[in-house]
Amino acid sequence: MQELSAAIVNNPDVLRPFIIGTFVVIVILLLMLASKLGLISSLSFKDLFELKGKEKKEVEKKYETGSLKKNLYDQIIKLDKELESFAIERASKLKRAFTRGFNKTMPCASTRAALIDAIKCPLYEACRSNNFKLELKPVNIKWYVGRIMKKIVDEYEDFLTSHEGASCVIGQPHPCPKIAPVAKVEKQIEQAILQHWAQAIRRKQIDICESKIKLYLQFVDTFRQIGDLVEVRICDHCIEKNRNYISELKGE
Repeated sequence: MQELSAAIVNNPDVLRPFIIGTFVVIVILLLMLASKLGLISSLSFKDLFELKGKEKKEVEKKYETGSLKKNLYDQIIKLDKELESFAIERASKLKRAFTRGFNKTMPCASTRAALIDAIKCPLYEACRSNNFKLELKPVNIKWYVGRIMKKIVDEYEDFLTSHEGASCVIGQPHPCPKIAPVAKVEKQIEQAILQHWAQAIRRKQIDICESKIKLYLQFVDTFRQIGDLVEVRICDHCIEKNRNYISELKGE
């Protein structure tokens, strides 16, 4: 017995597993007794596993919802960028319409090209800071183009001022041909913008709204399947909003 006591004293680590095991057994016995006496509610290992499973499913659901929202958002942004690129492309193509209109009044090709580049600047600004869904409604479209025209007129007059007294360096120097005053070409420019730019963008905006509706319809079913009712409601709202935009752009 003395030898056993000496061995334990010299090797205290031997007692550690025994002490830990004894403590665990005592805790389990106390929990069982407390549960039987109704002092605590019983919680089985099955319940613990089910709780962990629910937490895991909740995390997976949030991840899936977040991924879907990000995917939807990226595709909506892509459609908006597509509209902006289309508007810029249409503004660039106006060069042909302006050139045809200025051929008779502006025989110098370089002067004509420089003026066209100057008066297109307000159009490019409008493309990048657009609200086409509102501005291109039939009740607003002429007023919107008229607003842009005020900036174009300013650009035209600034160009006239800078061009005044200029000399052509091709061949023998001689004064550049005079440019027609803006009053003579204003209606012509406005008509080209309305027909070849604004009306074309209005049709494209309708196509973009229809594409967005299809996209929201596709995602709303997935959100409904995973039980995300908040996103279902958001998609339903966006679908209705884009349908209203289409009706207003068509003048219905």
